[in-house]
Amino acid sequence: MKPAVKIMSWNGENGNRFAEIAEEILLPMVQKDVCFTVPHQSRERLRTDGNFYIHIWSCFSGHHEYELVTPPSKIYGFEVDCRDEAFRPKRKKEIGKVFLCPGTSYEVAELIDNNLFIHHDICHKGTLRELAIFKQLLLEVTQELRPSSEKIAARLGSELKEMREKKEETRGSFEALYLAELLKRTREDEEALIVNARKVEKIKEEMANLLAKRTAAIEQLEKYSGMSSLTDEAHSAEFDKLLAIPGVLGVQIEKDTLKVYTQLIRIVEDDVTYRIGRFRIEISMIGKEPGLKFFNLTNKGRGPGYDRPRDFNAASDYNRHHPHVNEEGVPCLGNLKEAIPRYVQASQFSVVTILAMQFLATANVEDKAGRGLKWWPKETN
Repeated sequence: MKPAVKIMSWNGENGNRFAEIAEEILLPMVQKDVCFTVPHQSRERLRTDGNFYIHIWSCFSGHHEYELVTPPSKIYGFEVDCRDEAFRPKRKKEIGKVFLCPGTSYEVAELIDNNLFIHHDICHKGTLRELAIFKQLLLEVTQELRPSSEKIAARLGSELKEMREKKEETRGSFEALYLAELLKRTREDEEALIVNARKVEKIKEEMANLLAKRTAAIEQLEKYSGMSSLTDEAHSAEFDKLLAIPGVLGVQIEKDTLKVYTQLIRIVEDDVTYRIGRFRIEISMIGKEPGLKFFNLTNKGRGPGYDRPRDFNAASDYNRHHPHVNEEGVPCLGNLKEAIPRYVQASQFSVVTILAMQFLATANVEDKAGRGLKWWPKETN
């Protein structure tokens, strides 16, 4: 339990403020409970229960002889509000640390072990002057409690001697600790190897799936390729190929842009089907950048009837047409970016359309944009 200041008994004024000063100055130094008692002009025995005690208007009962004296008019430069007779012990030998009022022989207090005996009634009225005297006294007490360089050196010397005497025991403990840490790291490395091996197997499986998809795409490209010029006959054949592509609803040409309208695009990920929406694919027929754009005609962003996701950026993520298509319709094509211009230059717009629809039907959920797939509507049976 955290050390605290406790008032065991109080015969005076403003006890809470005295406790606050003790908590501020003394508690961090002693690191134990600080207990107040106010015997009120009475001798007090030493307390040895492990706490730190402050006895106000008291002296140590072990001093069998003492006299009563009038406190000076000022202590530490502050006027004394209560000058009732205070204790002055008569010592045959020094027992504790005595704190004198500067410039006088008056003993303000005596520190014996964990007991501070304050000799006059410092809390009679609880005034600001009494609090100031008490605060200055505690500052002197903390200076006394703070280890001196000689004490620190003696303690370190004693500890070093003890360490040397236990050298072999310490060496054995160190070796055991080192071996235990080495064994722990070895086990962690083995576990990491197992995890990474599993990741490698998963990557190999994903690569095999991608190669299979690539092979299927190449077969489709070969099926719809073969047009090399923009003759009327070639235009007609290419137009027929476009309309024959599964999922294409219609084709429109405006100026230098080919617009392809699709049926509903779906993405299947982890056995969940997401309804991405119907699209207008815009292909620049003269190679103008960007050469390919996508516009979601039904479910831009997260789709109709849904609340805006809290973790989406309103200027970009939420207004996307597709996980990999930004709010302006520009896609992140990856490797396809280099292939599209070649097919456009060859007027193979059916091939571009097939690649575009395959792009729309996939999402890479490993990157930030692809993880946005979860915000599109799910298909229910």
